[in-house]
Amino acid sequence: MTYATISWKRTVLVLILTLSIWWSLQWVAPVYAGEKDNAETHTLLVNFAPGTTVAERDAVLARMDAELVQWIEPLYTAEVRMLTPGTNLLANTMASFLHEQQVVSIEPNGYVSGVPVELITSTPGEAGGRSTIPPTPIQVNDPDFNDPQRVYAPRMLQLSHAWQYTMGTPSTIVAVVDSGVNPAHPDLLGRILDGYDFVNDDEEALDDHGHGTHIAGLIAATANNGIGSAGLCPLCSILPVKVLNASNVGTWSDVAAGIVYAVDHGAQIINLSLGGTSNAPVVQAAVAYATQHNVLIVAAAGNSRSDTHFYPAALEDVIAVSATRQDDTRWSLSNYGSWIDVAAPGFTIYSTYHDLNNYYGGYIFMSGTSMAAPHVAGLAGLLLSQNPERTAADLRRILVETADDLGEPGADIDFGAGRINAKRALMLEAPQPEKDAVLSGTVWQDENENGTWDATEAAGGLNLTIMVFDYENNVVGQVSIDGDSEWRVEGLYPGHYTVEAQPNGRTVLTTRQKYAIVLFESQKIESLNFGITELEENTAFNHVYMPIVVSN
Repeated sequence: MTYATISWKRTVLVLILTLSIWWSLQWVAPVYAGEKDNAETHTLLVNFAPGTTVAERDAVLARMDAELVQWIEPLYTAEVRMLTPGTNLLANTMASFLHEQQVVSIEPNGYVSGVPVELITSTPGEAGGRSTIPPTPIQVNDPDFNDPQRVYAPRMLQLSHAWQYTMGTPSTIVAVVDSGVNPAHPDLLGRILDGYDFVNDDEEALDDHGHGTHIAGLIAATANNGIGSAGLCPLCSILPVKVLNASNVGTWSDVAAGIVYAVDHGAQIINLSLGGTSNAPVVQAAVAYATQHNVLIVAAAGNSRSDTHFYPAALEDVIAVSATRQDDTRWSLSNYGSWIDVAAPGFTIYSTYHDLNNYYGGYIFMSGTSMAAPHVAGLAGLLLSQNPERTAADLRRILVETADDLGEPGADIDFGAGRINAKRALMLEAPQPEKDAVLSGTVWQDENENGTWDATEAAGGLNLTIMVFDYENNVVGQVSIDGDSEWRVEGLYPGHYTVEAQPNGRTVLTTRQKYAIVLFESQKIESLNFGITELEENTAFNHVYMPIVVSN
């Protein structure tokens, strides 16, 4: 075998291995609806005319030889199971009973699954006062939240700045219509309300898959409890509604019933990290019911790398969310299309898990638009907590208007209006503070170079520039000292600033070089003084500059 042949084969092998590794990072352990689930859950949906009485409904079902599985009263829709086996359910039933006066439509009950997720087993307060420029980011003590190798999305969304305005309120209720939630998870204690299980028809919406608990944590995991991470709206409440089974599979009828249940039990925001390509009329009706009751619905766009409409996300009254990566590119498996409203981080997202004894002790990495949607729902929760008078339309408008434009300028098929930005969203309609804070001080000649202004030392100095920087390191004030003794910068918003003296020529400082400042509205800080001296020829001066923090 020649060297050229060996080299060629080695190149091909390396290429194959590279592609294999890349693909494994994109698609790990997908979860799909199985054929067994399809066979065992087949029912029909009978939509009755408004005003149909229970007696009239039951009479129709008796003539159909069907038993009632569940009645979604606000939608006048019955899920039924045919008692006569071996018949063509749809054709025979429609032909025989669509002429019934009370029957509007009959259709098969379709199947829905939690948007396929990827399980990754390894990986490389309240409002903060009147300010449109948050003074300093809110810091929390949750270790995973502060580990950029595990949690990256909050930094992209500038969440810590958004928390200056609010970290949510318990009265803001976000429904997670999914596989249930583990209420005993230590990072969700106190966040989970009593919900309902439409899969097992009981009042314990417990998670036996993990998908729903992961989503609940992204929305409302507790902050500052010293464990795990933190949700976008860590003081908001979660209403768990179980519509997906242990295989992450459910029916459209249960999804519709879950939406109605969430609306009727106080949810103001509903997260739907599930869906399919069929546009079920019963779900359309449920979404319309939510819209009529001023409830915002956020849904995952799907993980098929396709522009095919994915429902319920593609419905007009639903916010459709695509998924992005750490570099603000579209995640390769995320669906796309003109029906996408906004994007959010969805690749290798770390959050709570129903199994407290797994590798990460109750946490896990997942990827998908399933993970992108709750980022949007959680931000909507913050916006509603900031102003409870906001309508669902208001929330949609702010989410879209404040998104960071990605991809092609303006709305595009990959990101919609762009990737959401929590800081911009919370700042948009925040009360405007007065721009009347002041920083000032004195410069003096420190003749004995002891860093203290003695009575015999004169004010005033030469060749000194004083710079004022905001919390994003932008210069907002600059004063050149040339024989003057006083410096002053006015017209500042409340916020976090750094004041730095920059000596010129042979001028040196005998005091600290920097002050770290927290300014509040209308506050005047007038004691930021700097001592200076001038070096003689061939003289060295050594001084350690120690910054201090000044506030009110």
